[in-house]
Amino acid sequence: MRGRGLSVPFSAPQLRAWSAASTASAQVVLPRVFELSRPGSVVDVGCLFGAWAATASALGVPDVLGIDGDYVDRTELAIPESRFLARDLTLSLRVERSFDLAICLEVAHYLPRQRAADFVADLCRLAPLVLFSAAIPHQGGNGHVNEQWPAYWAQRFISCGFTPVDCVRDEIWDDPDVGPWYAQNTLLFVDSGVASAAIRDHSGFGRCPARVHPAIFLPYAGGRYHALRRRASRLHQRVR
Repeated sequence: MRGRGLSVPFSAPQLRAWSAASTASAQVVLPRVFELSRPGSVVDVGCLFGAWAATASALGVPDVLGIDGDYVDRTELAIPESRFLARDLTLSLRVERSFDLAICLEVAHYLPRQRAADFVADLCRLAPLVLFSAAIPHQGGNGHVNEQWPAYWAQRFISCGFTPVDCVRDEIWDDPDVGPWYAQNTLLFVDSGVASAAIRDHSGFGRCPARVHPAIFLPYAGGRYHALRRRASRLHQRVR
């Protein structure tokens, strides 16, 4: 599939499976985020079918919006079509309003590296709180063009006056209903000038350590191990 300016390397069944996994994860993650800050409005950037926005709505958030490319099949949306905005995320994102919370999970690594700083700035203009995750190096996945450690993204948020808060991962790390990519990568970024006492007092305020989830590491390590075994076997056959 291809959206406006962004190739989407997944079939329709894969997108539906991803959306279902996102819903299950959102039902665990968002209540924990809302304990720190209860938003009245939420925007989900790179929303696909709107799983995170729909979950926020089900949790009582009255004002939600999902943003993604034209590739999204409107008949699959979990939110009203009036709550969906088609935008090419490879280009500057301009929305004529702001929100209490922006969500952008496992999206940024699909965008070109030269878009990274401006994309983060777009998110920071949307809301004073940004729930964010992106793939780490060697996480793997179709279409990943900018896999980076959390510090890479944190530096771009810090340049916009935002502070990282590692307030979610410990609570969801071992939850089987949460996708391991979310458990591994999800951080909250807060506008440093308006951070609440609850957020400032959190033990994760100002922290964004790199972490690797076993469910992501083990398949990678196993693949590397077998590749090395095959390479060693070929070398052994050459020197016999």
